[in-house]
Amino acid sequence: MKIGRFFYNGNILYGRVEGGIVHLWEGNPFSEHTEHKESVPLSLLQVLIPVTPSKIVCVGQNYR
Repeated sequence: MKIGRFFYNGNILYGRVEGGIVHLWEGNPFSEHTEHKESVPLSLLQVLIPVTPSKIVCVGQNYR
């Protein structure tokens, strides 16, 4: 199963991708979610990065 994050009609949504069709979800894959009755062609959606990090930590260990 492929799961993606998309921008559609001013909303950021998750959905299950099957071929060129995305079955949109209410909620997100990390908590409870339900599938919309609406399915949208992938070509009409803007594909987003899967997860937006809340914090990025970098450690420099290559010099002393």
